[in-house]
Amino acid sequence: TLRVYAKQNQSLNIRIFNAEGSLVKNIRGKASKGINFISLNELNNLSPGIYFLRSLVDDQPFTLKMVIGNE
Repeated sequence: TLRVYAKQNQSLNIRIFNAEGSLVKNIRGKASKGINFISLNELNNLSPGIYFLRSLVDDQPFTLKMVIGNE
């Protein structure tokens, strides 16, 4: 689950890239003004490795590094 604070209602486009820079997932959603919790259940089927989540909130880009491991 991704926690996002938005200053206003807006659409979200969350892009997931693998370590080589290839786009592997594109998740679209909406954020309401305030704190939002975005489900990332779609990532459960990714292979173990390092990934980068990129998005734009309130016209500010952000990137998160994620490590997906074996269960």
